[in-house]
Amino acid sequence: MAEPPREAGQEDASAIISYGSKPGSSQLPVKRKFEEDSERRIVWPPVVVMENTLTHYQEDASAIISYGSTPGNSQLPVKRKFEEDSERRIVWPPVVVIENTLTHYDTEQKRWKGLENDEVRTFLKNFKDINFTKVSAVYGKFERNMGKSLVTFPPTPWGYMDAQKLSEMLENDHRGRRHWLRVCRVENPFGPGKATPDGKKILYGYLASQRDMEENDRTRKIVKRWSMESYVEKVLQPLDQCGRGAEEARRKREELLEQARQKQLSIEQNRVEVDKAAAKYREISEESESQRKHEEELESMHRKTFEERKRVYELQKLEKLENYKQCEMRMREKLKEHNLTMQQAVTKLEQLSQRLRHGIDSEKKKLELQNAEERMSDLMKLDSTLQLELEKRLAALKEKFMTRQLELQQKHNQQIMKSKERLSAEKEKFLQDKLEELNKIQKESKEAKTLTQKEIERECIICFCDMVEEKRERALFMSCKHANMCSKCAEAGWKVALKKKERYKCPTCNAEQTKKFSLLPASIYK
Repeated sequence: MAEPPREAGQEDASAIISYGSKPGSSQLPVKRKFEEDSERRIVWPPVVVMENTLTHYQEDASAIISYGSTPGNSQLPVKRKFEEDSERRIVWPPVVVIENTLTHYDTEQKRWKGLENDEVRTFLKNFKDINFTKVSAVYGKFERNMGKSLVTFPPTPWGYMDAQKLSEMLENDHRGRRHWLRVCRVENPFGPGKATPDGKKILYGYLASQRDMEENDRTRKIVKRWSMESYVEKVLQPLDQCGRGAEEARRKREELLEQARQKQLSIEQNRVEVDKAAAKYREISEESESQRKHEEELESMHRKTFEERKRVYELQKLEKLENYKQCEMRMREKLKEHNLTMQQAVTKLEQLSQRLRHGIDSEKKKLELQNAEERMSDLMKLDSTLQLELEKRLAALKEKFMTRQLELQQKHNQQIMKSKERLSAEKEKFLQDKLEELNKIQKESKEAKTLTQKEIERECIICFCDMVEEKRERALFMSCKHANMCSKCAEAGWKVALKKKERYKCPTCNAEQTKKFSLLPASIYK
């Protein structure tokens, strides 16, 4: 594989400068060639690229800051440009080329196979604080894997710094462009420098140049709409704007964090109160449940008592009816015996009357007959009188029994109704009191949460301004219904998206907007 020519200004300069061996020597630099090609072109004047000069990454200003080397230096931080050449042009969006992704040759499909995009993402996750957007493998003709992957970064100054940071870390780990050019000639994908002794692939990477993008993505299908842009316009100028407002943003952020901590403390206090109220409610519920069980036990006991009384009453009723029947049977037997006696007396009287009729003295016969008839009529009267009296006594006993039964039933029903009314009134009053306490607790918790949410919704998520206090209009995005951004920031973002010929995305949920946002007055969020 031939070594591709390198552009001027790249980190792998085509010439190495060596100075005199004696310290303090004024000898001029001597140019040392690696090749004897007389047609070789070099950078003039000679340039040496100094690497590994980053100190730290400042999140709020999103710029790289270098400080004085003397401890305790009171000099203010100075933002250092990445390149002094104001005419420098870079690939936009930033792209890093990952090399050596071939794994094996598929004999059935007759083409090379390489690492999947997920495996490359896993490799990139080993680098801390590197945020990329897309990983795409490079394929040639007939779906042939070229052994490369293009890692696309966000089209922002911070995305470019992440791309350059990844390239520098790979270079410091001896896996940059220069190191790849040394091992790329090895044909075996698991040869020296391309894999570890245990068979793991060694991936190389470097920041993509225009030549790299034209070789790997000339048709702009992998990295859509990539172009060469000015380094000053895309990176340095946005960092200058961020640097001017860094201190103010940091101060405002600290104030917001303090307010958020205070609100969090109040929310925690409210949560503790809610937990206490919930515990109290659980205790009350347990007490209510125990009382309900006690009432059910009382009701079951009353039911059992009622059933027992009813059973005793039925037994007594059956026993009295049996006694009445036996008494009636005895009286009927006595009545039969009396009738039989009367019949015998009548027979005797008839015999006597016959004897008297045939007697000597007709007067005596008549008198005896008359006396016998009188006795007979008296006996008949006595019999009717006894029978009437017996029937009256039976009727009186039946009426008394029915009256007593009705009185007992009414008294028992009144006791049950009074007990149920008293229990239902006490239960309803208890449940009403507990429901009022629970509604009061839920209302206080809801008011606390609503107050916290309203405080958060007052601020713009871009410039952190209080839209209600400054009376700014809100931007309502129709696709996702978010309205937590002021009209000025939304209008500025919309214009930038129109210039780039892209659809504007909601900063909250990253949803694409097909229609322009609507404006809401600030007064509706007071």
